[in-house]
Amino acid sequence: MNYQKMLKAYYANCELNLPIEEINHRYFRFDVLGRFVKIKKSIKDNEELARILYRYAPTNAYYSVSKWLSPGEVEPTYKAKSIIQSMFLGSDIAFDIDFKPFSIENIERARIETVKLIDFLEQKEIKIKYIAFSGGKGFHVLCKDPNRYLHEHPLERERAAKRYRMLLVDDVAKENIEIDTSVTIDTRRIIRIPGTINAKTGYICRVLEENEILNSASEIIKNTPRVKQSTLATVWDEVQLRCIRIISKRAVRSRVSPAPFYLTTFLSNTVIGPKDRCVPFFVYNRRLEKVERELLELQSTYTLGNIYVLSSENSTFAFSIDSLPLRRMEKILKASSSSGINKLLKYKQLFMRIEQEEDKDGKILKEKPKLVKILFAESKHIQSAGHAQFLKDYYGISVEGNLHGNSEYKIIPSVIKI
Repeated sequence: MNYQKMLKAYYANCELNLPIEEINHRYFRFDVLGRFVKIKKSIKDNEELARILYRYAPTNAYYSVSKWLSPGEVEPTYKAKSIIQSMFLGSDIAFDIDFKPFSIENIERARIETVKLIDFLEQKEIKIKYIAFSGGKGFHVLCKDPNRYLHEHPLERERAAKRYRMLLVDDVAKENIEIDTSVTIDTRRIIRIPGTINAKTGYICRVLEENEILNSASEIIKNTPRVKQSTLATVWDEVQLRCIRIISKRAVRSRVSPAPFYLTTFLSNTVIGPKDRCVPFFVYNRRLEKVERELLELQSTYTLGNIYVLSSENSTFAFSIDSLPLRRMEKILKASSSSGINKLLKYKQLFMRIEQEEDKDGKILKEKPKLVKILFAESKHIQSAGHAQFLKDYYGISVEGNLHGNSEYKIIPSVIKI
């Protein structure tokens, strides 16, 4: 039987009893033989998910930790082009505990850390929804967020949820419990669907029975179903597990405290609507008096309209709302001493900080950039309706003229690891 037929056979008979609340607000993503497929429609229940799993027969299958108004529209924060792609409703809290490489010893180590985490969560009175063996190197613990985020704007709700998770991660670290901190903090994280195959090992990602986490790793693996030869890489048999156990004794993973984080919000220069259009952004780690002459020269050379200049600490941010082709923006940026050309080439967009930077305790590390000057000039270009709306919303500046694109702009609340 070939690989695809094995997957089909498994998903034809598997019974899903998922401990996932409000499944219709979850985002689903499948790895189908190395090609990622996003499920555009909202899935209403377990039965419909089972039918879709059979139809696609994914190598690996994931669902979103968070709930979204339009889950099929959700994008990573740096890609989201409209508010509908970021309509955050709430989120579970996910913990991922595993250690490389795949071995009995490392799974046992992950199990011990998971037990410590469970004790911590019980002391914090954080309700655990389920504990799952990932089918790979460790365990997932999914919890109910004890908070309600009532902010009117969905991005502010998401930002508040991230801030709480940062505090929680910090408390976990103080207890010397090893987790993957990035999984817990990330509200747009996807995690393996219980009942689906982990293609690297062939084992099923399985929700554990009550107190089963207290059993040894060997016992947990023994009781976990496995689809033989259902992996594109290596099929792990008992001989290989014994070999890996010997190798893993030589590998030592040091205990490292998690890096500090801070929260802030960025504005994207992408013009929403037209393809491959953006507005000029300039970011300098210098004061305005050091860069004003350059901005005026760029404005004159490339016939840019008004340039709006922001200042925060010793940094200067500047932008116009002229809508330009991406290639034109690359040329302008290369002619400047502004940072960001590599990001523009890689992501096809730039980001500019528009809010304060604050740590997990809400302490402000850097103030919100302030509008300090406008370099006036008549624009020779069409202008971004979305960025004109941003000027009105943030600074009360109304722009009239030849506007195009949607009157939406993309802002991105972010957790930055220092």
